[in-house]
Amino acid sequence: MMKTSKIHKALLICLLFFTIPVIGQVKVKLEKAESLRGTTINGQMVNKVKGNVVFKQENTVIYCDSAYIFKDQNTIEAFGHLKIEDDSTVITSAQGVYNGNTRVASLRNNVIFKQKKGVTLYTDNLDYDRIKRIASYKGGGRLVDSTNVLTSQRGYFDENSRMASFAKNVKGKSPEMTMTSDTMQYNSYSKIVYFKSKTLLVDNEQNKAQYETGYYNTITKKSSLRSGQFETTDYYLEGNDLELDDFIGVYTATGNVLMTAKEEDIILTGNQAVFDKPSGKTKIFGQPIMKRIMAEGDTLFLRADTLVSVERHDTLGGNLLIAYPSVSIYKSDLQGKMDSLVYVVNDSVLNIFKDPIIWTQGSQMTADTMSMVMRNGTIDKMIMTSDGFIISQDTLKLFNQIKGRMMTTYFKNDIIDRVSVTGNGESIYFVSKEEERELTGMNKVICSSMLIRFKENMVHKITFYSKSDGDFYPPKKITSETMQLNGFKWRVNEKPTKQFVLRLERAPASVKESKPKKESLLKHN
Repeated sequence: MMKTSKIHKALLICLLFFTIPVIGQVKVKLEKAESLRGTTINGQMVNKVKGNVVFKQENTVIYCDSAYIFKDQNTIEAFGHLKIEDDSTVITSAQGVYNGNTRVASLRNNVIFKQKKGVTLYTDNLDYDRIKRIASYKGGGRLVDSTNVLTSQRGYFDENSRMASFAKNVKGKSPEMTMTSDTMQYNSYSKIVYFKSKTLLVDNEQNKAQYETGYYNTITKKSSLRSGQFETTDYYLEGNDLELDDFIGVYTATGNVLMTAKEEDIILTGNQAVFDKPSGKTKIFGQPIMKRIMAEGDTLFLRADTLVSVERHDTLGGNLLIAYPSVSIYKSDLQGKMDSLVYVVNDSVLNIFKDPIIWTQGSQMTADTMSMVMRNGTIDKMIMTSDGFIISQDTLKLFNQIKGRMMTTYFKNDIIDRVSVTGNGESIYFVSKEEERELTGMNKVICSSMLIRFKENMVHKITFYSKSDGDFYPPKKITSETMQLNGFKWRVNEKPTKQFVLRLERAPASVKESKPKKESLLKHN
């Protein structure tokens, strides 16, 4: 027994000096082991060591429970609690192979690659090149640092550049969002994620961004994306380029901007859009256009210099669309121009300001301000505040006129059905024999309050609610001065076309105020 113990002790002393020769005289030393014996694998003589095994090559130390030493190939195959350690990195696994010539370690099962001051990589299949300082994996891996977690089927990490590359089923998670892609890169020093293929981002409030390429800075919370789409609770926003700032909640889209309301059938287009998340406002510049699908497939088009969409999740009437200045609208049976407009989306109310003009089915309406109420995709009524003026052209091309301080126009099938006038009411309407298309005369009435009913776009009946003052003019007594109310302006040449609102042609030329000539009137007589 004493003799066997001495033999073991002598063997261990010899092991301390055991080396494997490699190219360039760099050797892998067996520093420690509790036992060594020779064996044969595939007809090749190898040495097997067991018990607290330690190898060393240059500044790299390898620990394991047991190992085979392939002297001719300058390779060791290690098992059990394998650990490879150098100045910057510690790698652990269940087993692996280390080639002393190429300095490549192939590690399998429960592999943990850990930088002493950096990332940690978890996988079951890792190859680590000590010369290039590149760790690569396949079959699934997970990279973790203080900020992010990224998983993929394949990937590699370059210690020199601190750049990690991921491919196939890539998923990233930070405290603010999750990322899904097929190809992605991550710099563990700058904390920037680079997207190389179609990627989806989802933040904690379920807002989504989807794009082709770009990057996301996980420290500053800023993204720069290409060919992207951003989705909120209410809208989709897309463009050629997206700049997202999650820290302050401002998102900018540039180039072929398209914003779509999910529930209101509203589409906004332009060259640039800025979404301010805290206020819920989106401002669109650069030839913006609004489109809204109305009843029976008709579409309302709107253009302005600036469009602002406001999300309001409260009791104030719902979302808003604000347009200013130089606003023009077009619908097949409705056109208009004004300086500014506020559209209350949920209530389908258009509030129109500063020299507004509305044309519909041969009628022109003006006032200081107007409120247009839509119902089921068609105009239901028009509330005209202060200096309301309605001009309707009849079949004889003559102008029926109504004006008053406060006017409400009611529509039926998009045609004026009746007009209620409150305060300073005045009206002019022409009477004719409809079959002969012959003018009979003209009524001019002044009354504080009145109700005018229309039939087939013609004045049919007037009801007076206070004392009225009226005159009837036979054709021979109608002059250019008597046939119009004060403030009359027929501005049909300014009516916007669909091509203009869609920015396909120039604006209609404004016309100067002109009075109808008596000769044209006598021609009808």
